[in-house]
Amino acid sequence: MNARLLTAEARAKVLGVDQTIGEIAAQCPGATAVFGRLELDFCCGGQVSLKPAASGQGLDASAVLAEVLALQQGNSLPEGACNTGRALSAGVAQFHDDVINHIHLENNVLFSQFDDTQAHI
Repeated sequence: MNARLLTAEARAKVLGVDQTIGEIAAQCPGATAVFGRLELDFCCGGQVSLKPAASGQGLDASAVLAEVLALQQGNSLPEGACNTGRALSAGVAQFHDDVINHIHLENNVLFSQFDDTQAHI
């Protein structure tokens, strides 16, 4: 199930400071804005869990996660949302996942072939 369709309470149980920044960014719309503002690398550095990444920036990981979860309140469907609204939300979530996967493939598969710092076979 797509994490963006979960309630805020369910998201809080799914997300944690031990999850990678990339996973949180992929599951929570708006998380990338928080991470960007706090200079936490969610793309190429997204394989690091939130706790050490936040600590390295002098931030409290729990406070960062609380800020991300607070943003989710505005992205949740209202109670009793109609099927059209739910379908639109699911479509937007799928589009978001597709874009994140595309960026990952470009940065970590395609562009890594041209990175001079990696050994070429």
